Amino acid sequence: MKVFLAAAVAVAPAACAGNTTQGSVNATQFTHFEGFCRDAFGGDVLANAFPAGAESLAACRAACSESSSCEGFEWYPDTPGFEGVKCHTFPGSPGAGGSSTLPIRQGGGSFLDAQCYIKHGCRDSYSLKDGLCRDLGNVDLRADAVPSASSSLEDCQSFCNADENCEGVEWYQKTAGYLDVKCHKLPGTPGSGGESNSRLETAGGFYLDAKCYIRRCYEPSYEISGGARGQRPHSFCLAALSILYGFLLLSDRSQAKGFSSK
Repeated sequence: MKVFLAAAVAVAPAACAGNTTQGSVNATQFTHFEGFCRDAFGGDVLANAFPAGAESLAACRAACSESSSCEGFEWYPDTPGFEGVKCHTFPGSPGAGGSSTLPIRQGGGSFLDAQCYIKHGCRDSYSLKDGLCRDLGNVDLRADAVPSASSSLEDCQSFCNADENCEGVEWYQKTAGYLDVKCHKLPGTPGSGGESNSRLETAGGFYLDAKCYIRRCYEPSYEISGGARGQRPHSFCLAALSILYGFLLLSDRSQAKGFSSK
């Protein structure tokens, strides 16, 4: 059982600030967090067991470095690991050990001696969530309409992939879409359709047939305390997370979710 210990989050600075480490393959860089990997809301993220990488930390890290789709890995240095496997990679497909399919953003979960390593940069892969794209506070995000990439979801995502700053897209498969445009790119510059210009983290609410595709990205400057995009993590986020999730995440690797409509 992977049991969350709120006290562990409150006293582990690395769970928010992280430590940057460098991979052994193609100089791929990772940020290291104490504890198992979680999304921005504190939810435990599904991962794939990878026994072939269990020989060493270097082997597990190399496997993730060599995979264009891998966004990070979980490593157990001194125990047999979750379900007897020391190396687990993200995203899970379908994965085990958690419930969230969102990108990994932090460590901080307490189970055995789990360590979380998040790969820097963006993957050309996405986490699909129903509804409008939203920030960490569940507020609708402003987005840029992209009529030139509205012929298909593939074109819309390709447009996003070509931009290293693109965090995801909002797509309307069966309707004409917001403002009669099917493809909308995040973040908005300045964008329209929402109230927030913070970082894309989730989706919710209902408008036509909107679906949000969150690009799997991570940069060391990410922070999870709800502040502005690009602000470096700081120690306050530990206390905030502990208060917010300490009473909710006391069971086996579970995630508390809220809902609000547009």
